[in-house]
Amino acid sequence: MFGLRKNERCVFVSKIISTLIALLTCYNTSDIVFAQDRLSRFDEITQIVVENFYSPAKIESVFKKIVPEYRLRVSGSTDENDFTTQVDGLLDELQTSHTSYYTTADPEYYQLAAIFGQLPNIRELFAGREVKYATIGILTSEFEGKTFVISVFAGSSAQTAGVLTGDEIIAVDGQAFRGVESFSKKIGVPVALTLRRQEGAVPTIVAVTPELRNPKQEFLAAQQASIRVIEHLGRKIGYIHVWSYAGIEYQEAFQDAISFGALKDADGLIWDLRDGWGGASAAYLNVFNKQVPFYTRIDRDGSEHVWDGQWRKPVVMLINGGVRSGKEILAYGFKKYKLGKIVGENTAGAVTAGKLFILSDDSILYLAVGGARIDGDVLEGVGVAPDVHVRMDIRYLAGKDIQLDRAVSVVTEMVEDK
Repeated sequence: MFGLRKNERCVFVSKIISTLIALLTCYNTSDIVFAQDRLSRFDEITQIVVENFYSPAKIESVFKKIVPEYRLRVSGSTDENDFTTQVDGLLDELQTSHTSYYTTADPEYYQLAAIFGQLPNIRELFAGREVKYATIGILTSEFEGKTFVISVFAGSSAQTAGVLTGDEIIAVDGQAFRGVESFSKKIGVPVALTLRRQEGAVPTIVAVTPELRNPKQEFLAAQQASIRVIEHLGRKIGYIHVWSYAGIEYQEAFQDAISFGALKDADGLIWDLRDGWGGASAAYLNVFNKQVPFYTRIDRDGSEHVWDGQWRKPVVMLINGGVRSGKEILAYGFKKYKLGKIVGENTAGAVTAGKLFILSDDSILYLAVGGARIDGDVLEGVGVAPDVHVRMDIRYLAGKDIQLDRAVSVVTEMVEDK
């Protein structure tokens, strides 16, 4: 520029000004502000990861090298969905469990907030109010750009409406499915859920009514509603599905069901841990310890009343790739100490210690801050394999559950062989 004559410099400066005006015409002030906000949040996330992630070696060898590339992508993000996609991609590069980014559009945001609800930063985030979210009682997952129902909570509005495991979600009231956002303004009002039950089939529409629920209570209610006795070949097979173990109340409800409730007199038991959240204590396996004595009360009239908090009959644990964290520890111990048989698919291999970080915009970073070994073994990236492998592609299942069917057969055989 300094080698140009005065009139050439004027032309050059004029071109620069014209370019800037053109840019400002294409991007209004709000676009620029949002872009800067996204970069600021991206920097906040990366700083937390660098300072707290459990493997400094991976930070140096992987994370710091890829941050500039993803920051460049974020600078060109066109909206919040694209920003979230880029952040998810960055965190995925760490190839570690308990490491995810969640916003108020995600059901996991509220589920984690409820699980960690006693922490001061969570209480502050929700201003001391109970954590609740809009829900119809389903868990979903993405497969090749499509959203599928991977689990329907027992007793939920989705189950009542006829939503089935394996359904592809096409739309909610004619709009793309956006998790919690699809239901948050429609509490108590039926919405039109467009589903595809078979690949290539004409979509079907069901009316389902969203509810405002506390996630922990929702998981517990679903667990209670799942309890039933399955009649098979003259045997009574008890069944219970524990979607979340993030709290002692789930284990207490399980023990009540097998000690005093509907499952007490079953010949065998299916303990379904598929999908949901971990959080379980390894001590929960003590319920299958046959070395614990039982108590018999003898009344004056000679009548006897037995109290036995242990399950001493055949049991099958049902697992899949949605079994994570504390649930995997249960699966590990259950298999190692031969407490019963395991049916299904390999668990997730997701056993690290996670911590919640509340970001400046109230979004959440869930980050692995500690590694873990169970009886000296590393389960992260490995998981627990079943004794009886039953692969089940969740897509377009129309509610069929071949893993459960196999579990029923296996536990019945165990009862017969007893």
